[in-house]
Amino acid sequence: MKRIIFIACLLFCVFSSTNGEAQNAKSVEIKGGFSTEQSVYKKVEKIVIRDSEKWDAFCKDNNLENKPNVDFAIDEVLIVTGGECTSTGYEVKIHSVDAFGKKLKVSYTINAPIDGEKISPISSTPLTGVVITKSGLEAEFNDIAKYVPELLAQLADDDWEKRENATKKLVRMGKIVVPEALKILNTSDAEVKMRLRYILSEIVPSFLIQQTGWLGIYMNQLEINAPAVTEHIKEGCGIMVSSLIPDQPAEKYGIKANDIIIALNDKGFESINDWAETLKSTSPGTRVNLTLVREGKKQEIAVVIGNRPKEKQDPEMVNGLWNDWWNKHTEIKK
Repeated sequence: MKRIIFIACLLFCVFSSTNGEAQNAKSVEIKGGFSTEQSVYKKVEKIVIRDSEKWDAFCKDNNLENKPNVDFAIDEVLIVTGGECTSTGYEVKIHSVDAFGKKLKVSYTINAPIDGEKISPISSTPLTGVVITKSGLEAEFNDIAKYVPELLAQLADDDWEKRENATKKLVRMGKIVVPEALKILNTSDAEVKMRLRYILSEIVPSFLIQQTGWLGIYMNQLEINAPAVTEHIKEGCGIMVSSLIPDQPAEKYGIKANDIIIALNDKGFESINDWAETLKSTSPGTRVNLTLVREGKKQEIAVVIGNRPKEKQDPEMVNGLWNDWWNKHTEIKK
């Protein structure tokens, strides 16, 4: 009898420990991130880097310009690659990192372009990575795309709270949701369709916009006879950086207020409009060399051109693109 009681107690302790482990899953803070469309990885891979030598080799091999600061005494890096893709528009996204018992659960998706997205027919090999505080745990990578059908089904659940939670989760998951959502768009009840419209309106518009080059600066034109540039340019004009928009490419790559840009890839500018058109026509993700004058001295600085943020887009244009896309994919009954 005592033996039976002992075994029962042991099983209870094991079950309690496992159950407590699930309840004690903790979200891990992501301290920084990076991504590129052109890497050396031709296959889907999951990588954990915990030393500076391996990190330096990784950055060099992948020409990683926008790499975050990593202190491997306290940090580690988690990376997912997307493999070889047929065009731009593919992306890898790490959604969350959670400490769960003795595991580090890394949730990610590998996303393909959606219908209507502006892409270039250039093969890509995307990857993304995040920096977290060193955990000492074994990393387990989990492609959460498999949960999309289940979450979409919950939009019709009798429990309002489940519907609401599923809606929020689907928005956070991003464009991996779009293909599955389109399958049920015209066969759903009124509330589900309303929720799908909201979810897609939060995801789709940013991918419909024709992405143009962006640095994130406010600027003024300096004429050729301005003392600050007269010895550096013989024709055209200089572009004075009056201020920077935080967390945009110009700031990340070391451009400073009062810098004067005089050339992009050795090409000067006739006017501030000429500069703007040159920048707009440069595809996001392109690495360029800017020639600038800083405190009277000419120097070169390498910058990777970024995408114009959502909040800096023309709202009327964005709404028009979104409405056209929605109408195309729904049955409009008059």
